Amino acid sequence: MLGLESGISHPPRLTPHGQDYGGSAYPINVSHDFKKLFDLVKDRTGYPVSVTPMENQTSHVTMRSATRDTPVHGIFPNPRYERFANYLVATQCAMLLFKWSDPQGVSDFVVNDQKADFLKRKVVTSFQGKGMPTSTATQYADSLVSGLLLQLTSSPLEILSVGWCFREYPELRVEQEAYIATHLRELSATLAPDIRKMTPREVYDRAVPMNAAYSLRWADLSGERGGLLPYEALGFEKQGRELLKALESISEDAPDVYRRSVDAWAERLHLSGWYRWSPRQT
Repeated sequence: MLGLESGISHPPRLTPHGQDYGGSAYPINVSHDFKKLFDLVKDRTGYPVSVTPMENQTSHVTMRSATRDTPVHGIFPNPRYERFANYLVATQCAMLLFKWSDPQGVSDFVVNDQKADFLKRKVVTSFQGKGMPTSTATQYADSLVSGLLLQLTSSPLEILSVGWCFREYPELRVEQEAYIATHLRELSATLAPDIRKMTPREVYDRAVPMNAAYSLRWADLSGERGGLLPYEALGFEKQGRELLKALESISEDAPDVYRRSVDAWAERLHLSGWYRWSPRQT
């Protein structure tokens, strides 16, 4: 799972080994091509890239894009996934390029708390009906609803970035294939019968099609359809394909590709009105 815009401040630094770039401790050597990629991000956005490994996170990698108060794009790979660090950093840079396609029109995704809280209460009630203690149900509900909205704002960019890296960085293809195979196996865990039974439909039937769209995109790119089979078997392929078609109908060069992609998915997942866009002072 990729974490986007989590607002992590002062992440712990590991002992650096490898090349420093822009004052960052990178867990493995940074190639000349990555320097060009970092320069591309800086040229597009006006801010440099900092890469720092960060332990104790549930995501494979976390990214925080620059603001006036924090004038650097922070990318924080999880050391547990160090073998995929080159690809993870490349995808986060690609996501920055898409999000900052118009540096003067960057917008932040702001959750509608009223809508989110209403769904959390429904999820809590559902869990309570299955015998879960209220405190545990509340914790799980918060995690599920927050995760669903994070997935909405990050998954379209992640899918765009998968294609961008496939096209622009063929030298990372082996690492990309290995990472995505691992990622698809992790995602498929959500299809287990006990997870399907336990998770309220209001969350599950919105989250799984986004995973299906990711699997479809990789199948279309690589020809490898193994990760798609469980979505086909459970009937989620059609919804995933609809999301992917909506994404592909938007030009990757559009200055508002980020907002349009999220809005298109929100409409199809019945999540329009669950958030607003707040212009960022860059």
